[in-house]
Amino acid sequence: MKYPNQRYGNPAELRHYAADRPIKQLARELRRSERTVHDWLVGRERVPFWVPELLRLRRYEHGNRVREMTWAAHDEKISARSCAQHAASAPCAANDPIIQYPALVQLELIPPAPAERWIA
Repeated sequence: MKYPNQRYGNPAELRHYAADRPIKQLARELRRSERTVHDWLVGRERVPFWVPELLRLRRYEHGNRVREMTWAAHDEKISARSCAQHAASAPCAANDPIIQYPALVQLELIPPAPAERWIA
């Protein structure tokens, strides 16, 4: 956190991270009384440096946790979208022998065994 006075936090930053949240919830999260949080928000009291920093870190952590929990669904949507785009761009892909018979094509791709050496 970059703020001229290291003992106190930026009140605008506190208002940003506290937006759309009830004072009661903020007070419980910060383990302070509702009156103290209200005084910080209206500018009656100086904000300790750790308050906006803690709210910022908790918001970051929450976003990261949500991203991790929905990662598989996100990957599934992306792969389905790319499959649909590929199918649309190559309409003959359904007739491709690799699509219809992948095991046979894979067997054809295996090179034959080398011929035995002639020993003279």
